Amino acid sequence: YRGPEKRNTQMTLSGRPIPAIPSITIEFSKIIADRYHEYEKEIEKIISEGSEKDFTQKPSPTEWSANEVLAHLIQGEQGWINYSSEIISGNEGAYDDYSGNVQARIDATTSVYPTRDQLFNALKERHSETIQFLNHLPKDTPSHKGRWWKLVYISSQDPYHFNGHMDQMRSAIKAAQKK
Repeated sequence: YRGPEKRNTQMTLSGRPIPAIPSITIEFSKIIADRYHEYEKEIEKIISEGSEKDFTQKPSPTEWSANEVLAHLIQGEQGWINYSSEIISGNEGAYDDYSGNVQARIDATTSVYPTRDQLFNALKERHSETIQFLNHLPKDTPSHKGRWWKLVYISSQDPYHFNGHMDQMRSAIKAAQKK
């Protein structure tokens, strides 16, 4: 519906693309390392676009500053390491929602890492930890087909979450620069 008018259209639905599933863990860790390297280059570009002060300014009381977005990414990576461990061990928890958007948690992270460089370094450390986790997986991990497929499939999704947060950081910096 567009207002009171009902409209019809034809569309073709399709599933998500199925990624190539590597057969060895070290190959997978290299894929993820390359992805993280690209993410970090993108964040470095954004860091060059604003001052330290720009990174601390919220566009509005209900929006995150660029530093708070970095804190969220740190928390997301910590959560990913935990979830990946659960998948690999075959002991996944049951979760109704993701808790990484609790402002008190964001505030805690930005208190421990108060500058953009400290936040960025902490994110890079979480990335390194994830890569090392993947490097240290038992060599027979891919033989557990369901667990391995799930880990690789989830890891291989389009980086819409990351890209959305990069846009959010750029918007926060631009808003801070206009003040």
